[in-house]
Amino acid sequence: MGRTHACRWASAVPDGGTGQLDSVGQGLYSAYPSFAWKGTTVLASPNLKDGTIDVIDMHTWKLVKAIPTPGPGFFIRSHENTRYAWADSMMSPTAKDTLTLIDKKTLAPVATLREPGHTLAHTEFTKDGRYALVSMWDMDGAIIVYDADTLKEVKRMPMKKTRGQVQRVEQDHALGGHVALKPSEARRTDSTNSCENS
Repeated sequence: MGRTHACRWASAVPDGGTGQLDSVGQGLYSAYPSFAWKGTTVLASPNLKDGTIDVIDMHTWKLVKAIPTPGPGFFIRSHENTRYAWADSMMSPTAKDTLTLIDKKTLAPVATLREPGHTLAHTEFTKDGRYALVSMWDMDGAIIVYDADTLKEVKRMPMKKTRGQVQRVEQDHALGGHVALKPSEARRTDSTNSCENS
């Protein structure tokens, strides 16, 4: 299946060992969400080469599914209180304006969100997972706040080439309107790991 990646997952490998990942292209390792699926724990990895989301069993380190997306992406995020994993296609020349939402129970794409002519990337969540904060990563960009359950837009905050929504929330202290966030409600989704190609 092409080259594999050796990853040291401090949170996933009890003895601090190394597991071989069956993946032909790597995304951003610190952005992998993990979640329960069919009696095991899996992680979802953006595949920069093929434009798929590679779902890997964290006990066997085997690929269980390659989920097609419109194009290669860099970030995939989720929250324990949402049924979706949110994957961008920001590395795609034709689909960088699209987020693919993947059902964590079925591992199937179930919805897309689009901003034609823009780049959608780097989803983060409020601490309770009720809202998803998505970067529209352009000079005329914004943070777009979605209800993480209904997928409806509830707020848009214009800003230039935004990323790292947590910092913006800390600066603003509130989004106003339908959504009010305090700095303590922001949640980062980073994992602790280090990886190298093999």
